[in-house]
Amino acid sequence: MTIAKIAVFTLLALVFLGFGGGFRAAAVSAHVGGDSFEIFRGQSDAFEVTIDVSPRTPVVGPIHFTVKVSDAATANIVTDARILIVVFDEEDAPTIQTLVLNTPLTPDFYEGNLTFELPARYTLRVDLDSPTLGSTSFRAPFTVRSGTPIENPLGTWIFLLVTVAIIGGTVYVGFSAKKAQRRRATIA
Repeated sequence: MTIAKIAVFTLLALVFLGFGGGFRAAAVSAHVGGDSFEIFRGQSDAFEVTIDVSPRTPVVGPIHFTVKVSDAATANIVTDARILIVVFDEEDAPTIQTLVLNTPLTPDFYEGNLTFELPARYTLRVDLDSPTLGSTSFRAPFTVRSGTPIENPLGTWIFLLVTVAIIGGTVYVGFSAKKAQRRRATIA
């Protein structure tokens, strides 16, 4: 195998790994991961609501919402609600919305994702409708910043170190193979 073939193979492997091979990770429940952050807690009519977001610092891109609803009078968890989150921009125009859902595995938590395209100050309107407790609506301010959700530059340095190690290892193996071929050619 020539050095050119090794270099091309390594470059293709790096590109494949860099773009994730076309695979996307599935959404993970934010309340289990422990990295969610409470942005709202309020009470209206018969409901008490808590809204958490992940990542901890909301930035442009996908943001995971976790809503917990309880009966304000008894503190029992409400598992039969229909919850819609509508996002209003700075001019109070609705921009995006999502229906947050609970599952049989996590009936206490309603979860949904929204993708924000621009950094801005938004207002969330959370509409709740429960057959047992009635309907209500909450409003909460929400700020999305530009940037990345990574707050620790150590990850960037580790990525650069690993990339340099892979490229350096490939170059070393290529030059070693070329040197060995030259030695074999002079012996033969």
